[in-house]
Amino acid sequence: MIFIILWAAIFTLRALSWSRYFGLFKRVRTTRFARYDSLLYSPSCLLLRLGLFLLSLADAA
Repeated sequence: MIFIILWAAIFTLRALSWSRYFGLFKRVRTTRFARYDSLLYSPSCLLLRLGLFLLSLADAA
């Protein structure tokens, strides 16, 4: 269960990162990767985080 929570935290940090090039709070937004990151990668990480969090709750019960 700790392993699942750890992966959920990693995906959360990746999606909500204050990095220069990736995450929802990125500063560079004009590249192709930045557009894909905003539309695909960061939301996918948030969905994975939600799924892993729900999986850890089901595993704990």
